[in-house]
Amino acid sequence: MLGRNGLWSVQRVISREYHRAGFMLTELLVMVVIIAIFTAILFPILCQAQRKAAQIQYVSDNEQISSDFVYTSPPLTHIQRTSLLKQLESQWERIRQRHESLSSREIFSFVLRCAEANLLSDRLWLDRVDEALAVAEEMQDRDLISPSFGNFRWYYKAEKVEDFNAVEFVMEDATLIWMRHGEKLPSRLKERLLRLMQFGAEGIKRHRVRPGYTNIYLKKTWNCLALGICLGDKGLIDLGKGMLDNWLLFTWENGISEYLSPTYYGVDLDALLLIARLFPQADVRKKAEGVLNLFWTDISANWFEPCKRLGGAHSRDYDYISGRGYLDEHLRFAGWLDAPSEWIPSAKLLICGWKPSENFRNLAIWNRPRFVYQRWGRDTNAHWASHYNGKKISLGVAGACYGPEDKVLTFQFANGVNAPMGYFVMDARDDPYGKKREITPGGHPKSWHPEPFIASVHREREAVLLAALDLTEQRFKLRVSKPVSLRSHFVIPRDGVEIWVGEKTHMLADRIAELRIPLNMPVIARYKDTAVGIRIIYATDLDGNTPPITLVNDKNEYGVIRLTVTHSSGMPTHGIACIVAWLRVAEDLDDEAFARFIKAFANATATVDIKSGEIEVKVMGEKGLLHMKANIHTKERLSRANGLEEHRKCLLCINGRDVGRELLSKIEPIATLSRLLHDPGIAVEVNEVFEAEASPLIIPPFEIGEDKRASGGKFVWVSGEEGGRGSAPEARMFISVRIPKAGKYFIKARVRTPTPEDDSFFVRILRGEDVLLEQTEWHTGVHKDWEWVTLSGKDTKPMELHLPAGIVVVEISCREDGAMLDCLKVTGLP
Repeated sequence: MLGRNGLWSVQRVISREYHRAGFMLTELLVMVVIIAIFTAILFPILCQAQRKAAQIQYVSDNEQISSDFVYTSPPLTHIQRTSLLKQLESQWERIRQRHESLSSREIFSFVLRCAEANLLSDRLWLDRVDEALAVAEEMQDRDLISPSFGNFRWYYKAEKVEDFNAVEFVMEDATLIWMRHGEKLPSRLKERLLRLMQFGAEGIKRHRVRPGYTNIYLKKTWNCLALGICLGDKGLIDLGKGMLDNWLLFTWENGISEYLSPTYYGVDLDALLLIARLFPQADVRKKAEGVLNLFWTDISANWFEPCKRLGGAHSRDYDYISGRGYLDEHLRFAGWLDAPSEWIPSAKLLICGWKPSENFRNLAIWNRPRFVYQRWGRDTNAHWASHYNGKKISLGVAGACYGPEDKVLTFQFANGVNAPMGYFVMDARDDPYGKKREITPGGHPKSWHPEPFIASVHREREAVLLAALDLTEQRFKLRVSKPVSLRSHFVIPRDGVEIWVGEKTHMLADRIAELRIPLNMPVIARYKDTAVGIRIIYATDLDGNTPPITLVNDKNEYGVIRLTVTHSSGMPTHGIACIVAWLRVAEDLDDEAFARFIKAFANATATVDIKSGEIEVKVMGEKGLLHMKANIHTKERLSRANGLEEHRKCLLCINGRDVGRELLSKIEPIATLSRLLHDPGIAVEVNEVFEAEASPLIIPPFEIGEDKRASGGKFVWVSGEEGGRGSAPEARMFISVRIPKAGKYFIKARVRTPTPEDDSFFVRILRGEDVLLEQTEWHTGVHKDWEWVTLSGKDTKPMELHLPAGIVVVEISCREDGAMLDCLKVTGLP
């Protein structure tokens, strides 16, 4: 046992060691504090240096972009300046009051406009901008575990993020503020804006957008590029570049999905202009410039000069009567539309300073009549739109609905800039003119209409439209939650228009009250020396009976009348409503020619045969038979014939020439894909092993990884945590193979797919403009080491591919991240 002194001596030793340890711990804590202080001081400086380096690169490569304040150099007129200040004062009041309808988008627009008007040198406006950004921070979701982390509430009144697109609209302006004014902002504002962008970048990374959602996909593409510059984040820049390549490939195969939208074409042009004018890398700018040419060619081809707006069918048109939207801002800036004296171009347009060339204007004005045909989706039987663009009259139709704001059929007289359009709409809310707006799931007030099954056929000056709506469809219930009736309307301009019913009865459109129209009776609207004829040749109510057809003038303020088919006058509850209509237009008609037009249209043969849901329509058109067949139960478009079958694969065809493909074929990565599809010199042979990393076309987020066990030490994959769940179908790679003779072939690949969550790809086979094998899931099974596997079907048997002689291209895309592809071959043996 230890004595008293012994115990004391042990305690003293322990105490001495304790104090020594305490001293060392104190030193450690001091060092941690010092490091933390230096980190706090140096990290922002290093980040600022990194961002400044990126910004210097941005400026040095874009000297053609003015760094002046766009609202002061050149200066606005007195009227414009007064209007701008009035608008900014009004916006500030909404921000100050936290008005319930205040939008996060509006806040950043306010800040950008204040900066570009050089108001931030004024302490009053500087404080207002500081307060505005503070409100923006209130509206940003900063809950790390929230699915909307980094995103913004669209409206101040919203309790949560409802529209995930908000972050895309907000960051577009935020990055411009930082790029052009960040260095001049006081530190407090700079820190606020930087935080908003850093969190916003996370929101954008989490926001999944498909390339067919054209306007948001292009906006996100710019935001990734711009935030990458502002934050010095190479990963974001690479993501944006990959998105642009992926959108180009998608559009090469499908066309522009949100086709001829009077609103969203303007949004598309914003994003493309910013990339084409502000991004530092010339090759990326060149791609965006090429896409700008495609959009302006599309706008020009469909431009109806007498009314100075887009003709043809429209997707996503929020103004049924006028067919106008945000695109008008670009049209005014380009000089295609007159602008009122108080109109102020958007800051983005002035910053970029780009206008379409006179070539586009000449295309828009001259060479009419012309016939335009364009794709807007994968299904060539459904996803198309066509437009007869005459000198004084326009007729357009689409093959299907894109969404609930579509106008799938339109016609226009040459009756002026402010005249209403003619159009078809199926309506379940007693809203034929699109003026009754309701709150939609994204929190926005919109006028949504049903999306009927559409089948149509069009040749030059005449078209046949079939529309059928099945009330049991979930889509109908989602779009129209509280239907009150069900009607189909052909809305017709009223002012200056004469109406003929058959060959004898005629009256001024504004004298009509309500007139019953027999089935198959032509209704002709004549405006000066032009005419449009409408024959409803088949229609059913919800019980399968012939419904009432009425010509109605409800004395509305919009200057239109309507030809209405009433499928249900009360709340629709069951059945399928259907209508088949035939339209024909003409121009340069004197009285004799007009009489011949009426007689020919009234007496032309039209037949509709119905059998078990199949509807076959045949009409004898001016230039031969127009025919189509569809099943309204299975929603199949079985056939159509109009003499224009060769147009079906066109992207954007003007009078038989596919100018869309001509334009895009010059842009990378499409130029490389075209070589793969047509150049035998770069194709591998059957049975030849091809290294995946050697593909001349690899689209991010596919990347090349390294593994000594892989052939050549490298492989292709979308990186991901082993066993984690993730997919990136936009990641694609292509291999060209020369098939010596038509026959049966198989695809084999050397893969490493370590878990059931990392063991599949998509595969597709292309030949020229044809798809030989639609996108197919390739489940390889689990292979923890590199092994050869054969493409198999759901029955796990090797999939036989019957390939023609010539060049085919095998496309592999990512179904599950973490799946690794080493090499691939096409072989005649399973």
